[in-house]
Amino acid sequence: MVIKEVGFQCLDCGKILTTPTSLNTHMRIHTGEKPYVCKECGKRFSDTSAYRYHLLIHNGVKPFKCQDCGKAFKQKSLLRKHMTVHSGERKYSCSQCDRKFAYRESLKLHLRTHSGERPFKCTVCAKDFADKGYLKTHLKIHSNQKNYHCGVCGQKFIRIGVLNIHLRSHTGERPYHCTVCDKQFARLDHLKNHQRTHTGKCHGHYLM
Repeated sequence: MVIKEVGFQCLDCGKILTTPTSLNTHMRIHTGEKPYVCKECGKRFSDTSAYRYHLLIHNGVKPFKCQDCGKAFKQKSLLRKHMTVHSGERKYSCSQCDRKFAYRESLKLHLRTHSGERPFKCTVCAKDFADKGYLKTHLKIHSNQKNYHCGVCGQKFIRIGVLNIHLRSHTGERPYHCTVCDKQFARLDHLKNHQRTHTGKCHGHYLM
């Protein structure tokens, strides 16, 4: 009986690939080779699909659109996270208090408020942070790096998220909805403060 071998086997991990090309691409997991380089930012990739996906960041394409509010996203995972704004789903609970979170990453960050853990340290001023993203933003203060420009008024911002919030002052966009009274807000923190007026836990005020 003749058994025909199907596919091409990786000698490092034993995985079977269907074509020599897919085997070559797979081997980059073991070799660390990243032959595709983004000309805009210098980031490297091991396969063409990840490289093309990354280019969406620079060309402004946002193919994933929210059917509830029309907001568009570059990545499907970002759209899925955004949908929790509309559903109000918070399936990650803190074991030390009654707070709940929509994302696992948010719960992990919150837990550091209980433990006091701040593992990310600035190499310039030694200030430490609970989240890597906070450190990254902080480092831009030292370099005075403001890469995000408002196309309407020309104002510059360190973070794209801050720019997006600023743009709502020009467009009047209010994507955050109160599920109790249907009031709308431009910023999530404004919505959270407003929701306390319904629960009787209002600790502060803000300007609309």
